[in-house]
Amino acid sequence: MSEAAAEAGSGPVRKFNPGLLQSDAELIEQFVVRERELELVEDVLRSNVHAPSCQHVLVVAPRGRGKTMLLARVAAEIRADAVLAAHLVPVRFMEESAEVFSLADFWMETLFHLAGEIAGQELGLAKELSDTHAALSSRWRDETLEGRAQAAVLDAADRLERRLVLMVENVQSLVATVDEGFGWGLRATLQSVPQVMLIASATSRFEALDDPRAPFFELFRLVQLEPLDTEECRRLWTAVSGQAAHRHEIRPLEILTGGSPRLIVVVAAFARHRSLRELMEELVGLVDAHTEYFRGHLEALPRNERRVFVSLIDLWQASSTGEIAARARLDVRVVSTMLGRLVARGAVTAAAGGAGGRRLYAAAERLYSIYYKLRRERDEAAVVEALIHFMVAFYDVGELYQASDRLMQNAIGSTAIQAGIDRALARRTVPPEDLLSWIKWKEVERTSDEVVARFGESEDADVQRSVVRSLVVKAEMARKARDWQAVARTYGEAIDRFCGSEDVVVRDNVESAWLNRGFAYGALGDFGNELACYDGLVEWLAERDALEGNWSPALVALMHKARRLAELARAEEALGAVAEASRWFERKSEECPPETRMWIGWHLGGSRSLALMGSGADAQAMDAFREAYGLFLPHSELAMGEMLRLVPELVAAGASEKELIAVLLGDERNGQALQPLVVALRTRTGEPVRAPAEVLEVAADLVVRIEERLAKGLLPASLHRKEGV
Repeated sequence: MSEAAAEAGSGPVRKFNPGLLQSDAELIEQFVVRERELELVEDVLRSNVHAPSCQHVLVVAPRGRGKTMLLARVAAEIRADAVLAAHLVPVRFMEESAEVFSLADFWMETLFHLAGEIAGQELGLAKELSDTHAALSSRWRDETLEGRAQAAVLDAADRLERRLVLMVENVQSLVATVDEGFGWGLRATLQSVPQVMLIASATSRFEALDDPRAPFFELFRLVQLEPLDTEECRRLWTAVSGQAAHRHEIRPLEILTGGSPRLIVVVAAFARHRSLRELMEELVGLVDAHTEYFRGHLEALPRNERRVFVSLIDLWQASSTGEIAARARLDVRVVSTMLGRLVARGAVTAAAGGAGGRRLYAAAERLYSIYYKLRRERDEAAVVEALIHFMVAFYDVGELYQASDRLMQNAIGSTAIQAGIDRALARRTVPPEDLLSWIKWKEVERTSDEVVARFGESEDADVQRSVVRSLVVKAEMARKARDWQAVARTYGEAIDRFCGSEDVVVRDNVESAWLNRGFAYGALGDFGNELACYDGLVEWLAERDALEGNWSPALVALMHKARRLAELARAEEALGAVAEASRWFERKSEECPPETRMWIGWHLGGSRSLALMGSGADAQAMDAFREAYGLFLPHSELAMGEMLRLVPELVAAGASEKELIAVLLGDERNGQALQPLVVALRTRTGEPVRAPAEVLEVAADLVVRIEERLAKGLLPASLHRKEGV
C-alpha cells in the first residue's frame, strides 16, 4: 500500500480477523507480504479447476504469522480473478470452529457459510440454503443429518457449476475436539468428491500429519509461513504506518518482533506520528499500552500450561524441558505434556538445538519475554532497556536523518534566512512548521541554487547568512539522500565563498562545513580528502588567530583525524594526532561537562589503542583499551556507537577476541549493557553461546560487521607483524 493510500484512509490493517467487514479491494491493497505463499496456493487452485480430484492445502505457522490474512487474501483473489471466480466459490469458516464436533456439524457449518458467501450474487439459492440449514438444525437427533447436510452442499455446488473451496482455520484444534470418525469420513469425501477442496491452517505441524495410521497423513500440500525477513517487515511497516523506512531502521523491529506480522502491525499502529528512533525509545510504553493483549493470552491458558509458559518466557532463551521444569518447579513429565499442548496452540515453538539433539522451546511471539521482564522487577527491566539502547546505537536508527533534520529545522526556522530569502525573491514567508513541503529535494536544490547565484557575492551580512544557510540546507538534504558527492561539493562551495567572512554566524557555518565535508569524504572512502578537511579546519582557525576561542571544532577535527589515521594503520601519525588532541583537551577539559569529558577521553583512548595495535604493540594496545574502557558510559549513545565502531577495527588489526571479552566483562554493569557484543566475540572464538533470541540475532549482525571489516584486508602494519617483519 502506498503512503498516499495510507493517508487517504483505505482502512486499517487488522491485527486480528483480517477480512471481517473489509472489502476485497482493501484486503488486496493491504496484502504486502506473503506473495510467494499466495502464489503457491493459487497454483494449487488453478490446477484443481479441472482436475478429477482436488489437491488440498494446509498452511502451517504459529499464531500471529499471517495465516488468517493469507486465507482472507486467497478468498479475495478467487472473487477478483475472472478465471477462478468462474470455477470456484470460497467458503470461509469462522477462525474458531467452535460448533463443529462431528461431520454433521462440519457440513452444517459449510451450508451456513456458503449461503452467506453467495447471497450477493445468487439470492434465491442463498435463501434456499439458509432455509435448508434451519430445517436440518431442528432435526439434530436424525441419524441421517450428516448425509442430508453433505448432499445439500454438493447439490449447491452442482447448481452453481463451481467447486467449493472450504477454508478452515486452526484445524489442529478441530481434530482434537471432534468425534472419532470425523477425520476418516472427511478424508473419504475430499479424496472422492471433486466438488470440494480444503484449504486449512494449523498453528503447528501436529502429530497426525506424520502418522501413517491417521486420516490426514499425506492429505495436504503444506505451506509453511516463516518469519518475515527485513524487507517484508519494511513493506508491512510502511503499509500500516504510512511512513517510509530504510532496511537498517527496520532491522531492530524485525528482531524484537521475531518477524511476526501481527506484532509488526501492533508496533506500526502505535508508531503513527513517531519516528522509528522514538518508537525504539518508547518501546517500554508500547508494551505497557498492550498489557491487555499479553495478559489476556496468559490468563486464557489453563493453569499448568500458563505456569510452564511463564517459566519459559522468564528464562528468555530457547530452553530444554529440564530447564523449564526446574524454573517452573514441576515434574519433567508434566512439563513435557504442557509444552506439547503449548506447541499445538502455537504459543510455543520447538526445534532441535540442544546437546545431544534435545529439543529447545521458545515463545512463538518474542515480545512476551520483554513484557514479562519489564513487569517482573526493576533489575530485569534494566536488562531489556539496555538491549534496546544497544540496538538503537548499533543499527543507527534514524541516524541518517537526525542531524540533518535538526540543522534544517534550525536553518528554516531562522528569522534571518526567511527574511533574507523573502527579501531577495519576494516570496511569501515559509512557516517553520511547513517543513515537509519546504524540504523536498528538488525544490530545495532549485531554491538554494537561485539564492546563491543571485546573492552569493553580496557583502551584506544578512544576505550572506541567508546564502550560507541555504547551502547548509542543500548539503543536509543531499546527506539525507546519501548523495555524499553532493554533500562534499556543496560544503566546499560554502567554504570557498565564505572562508574570508568576519561575520560570526557565517564563520560558525564555515566551521561546520569543514567538518561535514570531511565526514562526507569519509563516507565516500576518500580518506585523503577527509584528512585534508580536518587539517584545513585547524589551519584556517590558526590563520585567523581563532584557535584559542574556537578550540572545540579543532579538537573534533583532530579526534577524527587520529581515528582515521589509526584505521589506516598510519600508527605513528595517529599517535601524534592523539597526542596533539590530548594537549588541547587537557588545557580545556574543565570547560567541558562531565559526559563530554568522558566521551573525548574514551574516543582518544580508543584511537590510541587502535594505533598501538596497528603498530604491533599488542600489550600496550590492550592496556590503552582497558584504560579507555574505564571511562565508558553505556547510557551514552555516542560512547556506545564509538564502541561498536572501534571493536571491529581492533579485531581487524589483530586484537584477541578473548582478551577483548575479558576487558569488557571486567565491569559487570558495562558488560551487561554490551551483551550482544560479548556474544558476537564469543561466537567468533567458536564458543557455543546461549542467550535470548534477540541478543543472538544482534550478535550475528555484529559478527557480519566484523567479518566485513576483515574482508577488506589486513591493515599494512598488521600484515607486517603477522609475517614477522
